[in-house]
Amino acid sequence: MFRLLWNVSRPDLAARPARVALFVVAVCTGVAMMTAMRAATDVVVAGFSSDLEQLGGRADLQITFGTGEASFPEDTLELLAGQPFIAHSAALVRGSLTFSDGSGETLELFGVDLLQADVRDIYNVEVVEREIDDFTIINDPYAVFLTREIASERGLALGDTVEFSAVNGIHTYTVRGILGMHGLAQIYGGRLAAMYLPAAQAVAGKEGNLYSSQIDQIDLVLSPSVDLEQARKALAAVLPPSLSVSEPLQRKAAGERTVAGLRATLIGMSSFALLAAMFIVYATTAALVKNRLPTMGTLLSIGARPQRLVAMILLEAAVLGFAGAVAGVLIGLLLASFIRGDIAAGMSLNYSLLFSSDAGESVSHAFAFWYPLLGAAAAVCSAWVPARGLLREDPLAIGRHGASPESGEMPPFAQVLAAAFAMMCLGSLAVAAGVNRQSAVLCTAGGIALLLSSIIAAAPAIRILWDALGAPLTRGFGIGGRIAAESLTRDANRSVVTVTAIALCISVAVGASTLALSFRRSITHWYGFSGDAVIASRATKGGWLGAPLSSGLEAQIASLPAAARVEVLRVSQGNLYGGSRIAVVGLSDSVAAEAVDAAALDAVLGPGEALASFSAGRGVLVSENFAAHFERGPGSNIDLDAPSGAMRLPVLGVVADFVSDKGSVIMSRGLYRDR
Repeated sequence: MFRLLWNVSRPDLAARPARVALFVVAVCTGVAMMTAMRAATDVVVAGFSSDLEQLGGRADLQITFGTGEASFPEDTLELLAGQPFIAHSAALVRGSLTFSDGSGETLELFGVDLLQADVRDIYNVEVVEREIDDFTIINDPYAVFLTREIASERGLALGDTVEFSAVNGIHTYTVRGILGMHGLAQIYGGRLAAMYLPAAQAVAGKEGNLYSSQIDQIDLVLSPSVDLEQARKALAAVLPPSLSVSEPLQRKAAGERTVAGLRATLIGMSSFALLAAMFIVYATTAALVKNRLPTMGTLLSIGARPQRLVAMILLEAAVLGFAGAVAGVLIGLLLASFIRGDIAAGMSLNYSLLFSSDAGESVSHAFAFWYPLLGAAAAVCSAWVPARGLLREDPLAIGRHGASPESGEMPPFAQVLAAAFAMMCLGSLAVAAGVNRQSAVLCTAGGIALLLSSIIAAAPAIRILWDALGAPLTRGFGIGGRIAAESLTRDANRSVVTVTAIALCISVAVGASTLALSFRRSITHWYGFSGDAVIASRATKGGWLGAPLSSGLEAQIASLPAAARVEVLRVSQGNLYGGSRIAVVGLSDSVAAEAVDAAALDAVLGPGEALASFSAGRGVLVSENFAAHFERGPGSNIDLDAPSGAMRLPVLGVVADFVSDKGSVIMSRGLYRDR
């Protein structure tokens, strides 16, 4: 076999470098797209998971509301008092500080009790310099600890002041301490600020009073020899049911599940490039086989077995495919470094979470081994169809006339339609199973199968079109048109595949751009607002409207002579419903009226009655995707956890909303604020 490859394939391939290059580049491009998307998403998700895992520091258990993004009352700490198995506990608040010098640089803000050694130990925070007097720090509402890296970049030292923009406005902060590059500071690459917990609550918009201030999580270190599961059950028994007690690794797994759908969709869309490459490989292999038919005929005439020649063609396809795939992996890894920033920004916007493109360090590149094999397998599968024709041809006919092994009639029209129908049924079942199981992988695979079914069904129609073009081309272009028509019909299979490859590439490009345009227009339609301006917090964390505004700002804006009406909208991500991460949206009166007017309401309610119930907090709207995911439409009830306890609410209607990929619950601002 290798002798045939060296003595027959090598000279023929060397004599046709353009076609060989087309073969290799097609596979290279397909594998590069898949590698780039896989590598980039791996880095972003690995960085996000690492942040979640390290955010708990050395804690054994974490107490959070929902997925840890929404706050809950600080007085929850009182419920932990007297638990003998707790060695240390620490409350934490997250936010952000933006330098007000116009640079736009934002620091992650963490509020913890920096004066307690056991708290610093939990988060592995190293204070390298600080004010000696504790009361100087405690009594300063704008005392901030910066990392050594930030202090060095900005030329700041103890006692210096710097202006930051936060949820509560622009204020002058005093540097009261310098942090080393350990623990939390290391996670965020030094772009971090820390404050004493009560001061941070005001800056992050989570200050109420002694009883209603909010925290984002409680981290617990258990006493030695305490069973983790028993401690978790004991805590769950004394805490409100709406709060979850979990290990840091469990939060990491939950975070990875959150982004699994979008990640699978991105990787699935990139696989269309390899699918297009398979059509190009088919057409290229068919041309290479046709050009070598006299040599093939001679070999068959002197006793070579057709199976050996087919194996030779498949082996050279595997070699070329593997070479192209290896090059594709290398190029894809290079491309990943350019696109991962965009992917991180897109995921941050989509999930209202902070994704970094630089935080992932330990990423498995096992796919770098499998993708070359995938490229080689795709090339072999595509080359099999033109190569197998050698098994059916008469050696003397091939040698004498150079007949194409792919010439002859295509499979009967009924067989092609049956194959297309079978592929369509397979794709439909995969999509249905994906919707039922909430699996993006199955939905993507089903979509690819449906696309293939349409291509298979179109192939006979294109062949018929080729046959019908003979007379018009001859009349319109004379001898040139006749030659073109005969060329099309003589190598119809190959030309049909070329057309379908072009159609596939165009359909993928149009589909991707249409998806983005459709999403943009949908967002504009629902979030177009009827006002003339939108005001949002300058300090955002990952997504749009990620940080709250001061509640007093509404009245200040309303008092302006130019302000005819002021409406507010509040979004809380990270709530749990049915084990999935959803959003809760609070709307003020006029925005609520617009939402109710656009909703598909419960049949027994009129618009006026629905709006009255909504405004009074006696019912909610749900988004279309929420209704689809959880089968909760108008007239049904939903049980929703809130920091103040669970509540059961009737669904008044379903409305288009794009805040969360799994769905959102939309309520009046009054109900949102109270609960």
